[in-house]
Amino acid sequence: MDFTTKGEKMIFIKIILFLLWCLNFFSLPGNWLMVVVLFLFDIFSTTFSPPISWWAVVILLCILGEVIEFVGQFVVGKKYGLTSKGNLGSFIGAITGAILGAPFLLGLGALIGGIVGAYAGSLVFELASGKSFSESKQAAYGAMFGKILGIVAKMSAGIGIIFLT
Repeated sequence: MDFTTKGEKMIFIKIILFLLWCLNFFSLPGNWLMVVVLFLFDIFSTTFSPPISWWAVVILLCILGEVIEFVGQFVVGKKYGLTSKGNLGSFIGAITGAILGAPFLLGLGALIGGIVGAYAGSLVFELASGKSFSESKQAAYGAMFGKILGIVAKMSAGIGIIFLT
């Protein structure tokens, strides 16, 4: 594509970044793909040259989003009584739910499937470890809320990357 102004290039890159950010709804690595696109754009563009500190902030945002998504489920789940076995079940359930839900709702089923899977996986593993149903259900709610917190954090990091560009 041939752009005549720097503004047109930036509008084009913002559209691409927004579309990549939307991949987070499908439990895909949209934030990391945004970093790759920005890096490639930086290499092949003579008008786009962010300082190194800018790159550090973008990569830090990606890492922060991933860490909060990973740790959020664990920390919030612990407050609701989630054990390490239940946490393992919630991660397995979230991945399985995202994969199984992906074909539904134009791909948005992956997001819902990940959340429901985190709940279901945690519930099953907590019950299997000998907890009562009400304790297991409470821990599963914690895993689900933590997963939602993690998704929100990851999406927020992606928005931060878009605004930084």
